[in-house]
Amino acid sequence: MLSDPDLDEAWINRHREAIVSGQWEALFIPRRLYGTCLAECVRAAIWLARSQNVAEFTSINAAVTRLTESEGRYVLGIEHADGGAGEIDAAVVVLAIGSPPVRELTADGDAVADGLVGDVYDPGLEQTLARARARLEDLPHTDGKVLVVGGNAAALEFVLAAHTLIRNLGATVTVL
Repeated sequence: MLSDPDLDEAWINRHREAIVSGQWEALFIPRRLYGTCLAECVRAAIWLARSQNVAEFTSINAAVTRLTESEGRYVLGIEHADGGAGEIDAAVVVLAIGSPPVRELTADGDAVADGLVGDVYDPGLEQTLARARARLEDLPHTDGKVLVVGGNAAALEFVLAAHTLIRNLGATVTVL
């Protein structure tokens, strides 16, 4: 971490004594660095999963234009960076779209509360995973799709923590 040229020099200077003495537990690591660390973990996990042929990954760069609930499923309308449009179907939608205050994405019609997660940390990440697990367990194996909207540190943390959903329930996770 200390070799990162983008690291805030003022932060290093403020915490130099703790850094030199190895007292990392008491330090609040800047969120940007935590996100960088999580991104590296995700890249490594993707590489490992691909190399073992246990998962496929497709990178999607798009904006969500609508969210519709129908028969317990969610359909998100998306607009790609190049202007093309499309849809993504999911049983669970997890919003990870910024720092507090958490931005909201509302569904057209009556949304199924169990499948739309507005904040991965409300009330906590473990509870969010339990909600997603309960929802996915009630669906046919082929319908176990989880869509994470956003690519910040919260999204990466959710994806890393969701490995049990993928392994135990055969869920697919898409990050938009």
